[in-house]
Amino acid sequence: MPVEYVKFKDIVSKAEKVFGYLSEEQRKIYWENVKGFPEDTVLSAVDRVITTHGYYKFPTIAELLDAISDHSVLVEITPYRPPCPLCSGIGRTIVEYWEGDGTYYKERFCECDEGRRQYQIRAEYLERRRKGLTRADGSVIRKEKDTS
Repeated sequence: MPVEYVKFKDIVSKAEKVFGYLSEEQRKIYWENVKGFPEDTVLSAVDRVITTHGYYKFPTIAELLDAISDHSVLVEITPYRPPCPLCSGIGRTIVEYWEGDGTYYKERFCECDEGRRQYQIRAEYLERRRKGLTRADGSVIRKEKDTS
């Protein structure tokens, strides 16, 4: 069950005693960022931040979310990971080439599943264009039937 704001205030009050107090507006901003996580995960993350945070200021939202994502592995809640670390799942990537004294950049299909899928679609399109079956905009050319 996702953490409710009233319970989140109680959880954060432990950290506030150690790191300093947050205003009500700041507390709401923190809650907006963690409200989708289960209550016990947020509680464990705050406990972890209290014991491992090495500064004398309240941890940032990013530091709290890092503690949540570290804990979520233990409770089988996996944080979002893009499908491909190179292209983030879009199937294309920019590659830098060196030639002589200069460099140039070129977009290429990625080696991930999405990149291979897009490469296959492009290859099929080029084959249809080569055979004269499609126009440049992708529309199909209908061949007249021979009526003789």
